[in-house]
Amino acid sequence: GASNIPPKWYTQEYSDIGWSSGFSGFGFGDEDDATVVSQTNSIFIRKSFNIDSVEDIHAVMLHIDYDDGFLADLNGGEIARAFLGIEGEEVLYDEFATESHEAQIYQGGKPDGYMIRDLESLLGSGE
Repeated sequence: GASNIPPKWYTQEYSDIGWSSGFSGFGFGDEDDATVVSQTNSIFIRKSFNIDSVEDIHAVMLHIDYDDGFLADLNGGEIARAFLGIEGEEVLYDEFATESHEAQIYQGGKPDGYMIRDLESLLGSGE
């Protein structure tokens, strides 16, 4: 994130053709990342997935391991955030996390978990 990202980049309709891709985790400088990026304040990540039958989904949990802060959206709806502003507020590409948080998995720990609410409004069958 070296500049403002296009509006609605987190929605299914947005075309991410031309974005770089890599394996998870993303980062720099600490030798524990599968995809190393240049030093930056932010990284924007999109992940596509398919659901055969949304009726078969009864609960969803996001597990995330991160440094400092994050904001996660699912099909345009905010599902979790840590140390970046207030729920529902926009986070700018150059905004810093309000606290320091160290990733846990590489230290033998577990990622943070967030139960996803309002599944009916966020999920649909297909991609």
